Amino acid sequence: MNVNNQKTLPFFFYLSAAVFLYILSRTLHPVPDGDDAMFSRILDGKNIFSLLQQRYFGWSGRIPIELLLIKTINIKLFWKIAIPASVLLLAYTAWRAFFFDIARAYLAVPAGILLFMLITPSVNADAAWWLTGFYNYLLPVALGSWSLLIVKNSSNTSIINKVLALLLLSISCFSEQVAVLMITGSVSIYFFKKDKKSYDLLFIALCLACTAILLTAPGNAQRFAFEVKNSLPEFADFNLVNKLTLGVDRLNHHLNDSSNLIINALMLLALINVLKEKNIKITDIIAISFLFIKLCGFLLSHLNSGLIDFIYNESYFNAQSWFGYKIYTSYFFTLAAVFSLAYLSYNFILNKKFAIAAVISLLAGCATVMMMSFSPTVYASAQRILFTYEICSLITVCIYIRHFTLLFKSR
Repeated sequence: MNVNNQKTLPFFFYLSAAVFLYILSRTLHPVPDGDDAMFSRILDGKNIFSLLQQRYFGWSGRIPIELLLIKTINIKLFWKIAIPASVLLLAYTAWRAFFFDIARAYLAVPAGILLFMLITPSVNADAAWWLTGFYNYLLPVALGSWSLLIVKNSSNTSIINKVLALLLLSISCFSEQVAVLMITGSVSIYFFKKDKKSYDLLFIALCLACTAILLTAPGNAQRFAFEVKNSLPEFADFNLVNKLTLGVDRLNHHLNDSSNLIINALMLLALINVLKEKNIKITDIIAISFLFIKLCGFLLSHLNSGLIDFIYNESYFNAQSWFGYKIYTSYFFTLAAVFSLAYLSYNFILNKKFAIAAVISLLAGCATVMMMSFSPTVYASAQRILFTYEICSLITVCIYIRHFTLLFKSR
C-alpha cells in the first residue's frame, strides 16, 4: 500500500462511519406516548431522591439507570450523541477483543458498526432506537462490554480505566439480563486468564453486589404482582415446566423469525467451517443435519410455505397449538440447532479459548431469554428482551470471522 492509500483509506472508512452515525442520530426521536413520555414528565414538581426511593420500594431496582434516564431524557443532545456513541463503543470493543492483532481499526470498527446493524430490526427498534429501551439495554450492554475488556486486559490497563470500569457497573449491572452476562463474562475471563489480578476478583464481587441490590429491591415483588394481574393472569398458576415453556417459546419464535439474519449466518459459518474438514464423525453429521434443516426452513419461510411449520414455526404458543404437534417439533429442531451450533463451534474452531468463548456466548445468550420464563412480562416486554441474545450471537460471529481470517492468512 503506497503512502497516499495509507492516508486515504482510513480517512474514507472513518468518514463513512461518522456519516452513518450522524444519519442514525438524525432519525432518533422520543415516542410521544408510553414510557418516553412518562419519564420525560415524571419529575414535574417532585424531588428526584424521593421519586427514586418511591420507585425502588414500589417498582424497580434499576435506580442508577432511572436516575440517568430521568435527568437526561429531556436533553435532546445527550441521547442524540449517546446512542450512536454506544454503537461505536461496541464496535471499538469488538475490535480490541477479537481483531486487534489481525485487523486495523479503520477497517474493523466501521465493520463492527455494520455488524451491529444486522441485529433484527424490530429488536434494535425496541432496545436501541427507542429512548427508554436505549437506557435499559443498549447503554448497559455497551458500557458493560467495555468494562469486561478492561478486566480482560487488567494487567496492562491504566488505573483510570480500571476505576471507570468499576464505576460503570452501576449502569451495566442494574439491568437484569445484562447483569447475568456481566457475571458470566467476568467469571469466564478470570478463569481463562493466566495473569489473574486481585482487581479481577474485585470486579466480580462488585458485579455480584450490584446484581444483588437490583434483584432484591422491595419494589420487584410489587411490580411482579402488578404485571401478573395486567399482563398474564394465568402465570400465577403455572408450574416450572409451564414457565420454562414460555422462555423456549420466545427463543423458538425469535430463531424462526425470517428477519433474524444473525443466527442463520452463524449456522452457515459453522457449516462452512465443518465441511472443509476431512475427518467428520457421526455426531458431527447429526449436528450438521440439524443446522442444514434449520437453514432450509429459513429459506423456505420466505416462500410462505406451511409445509415446514413443524420445523420452522414462527407462531407463538397459543390455545390452538396446544393440542397440535407442529409447535413442539419446532421447539425440538430449534433447541437441537442451538446445541448443534455450540457443539460444532467447540469442536471445529481451532483456538480452544475462542471456541469455549463461542459456546459460552451462545448459551449465555439463550439463558438471558430463558430467564424471562419467570417473568409475567415474557410476552409484554416485546422484542427488547432479545437484545442481549443478539449481542451474544454477534460475539460468536466475531469469533468465526477471526477464525476464518486466521485460516485465510495461514495459507
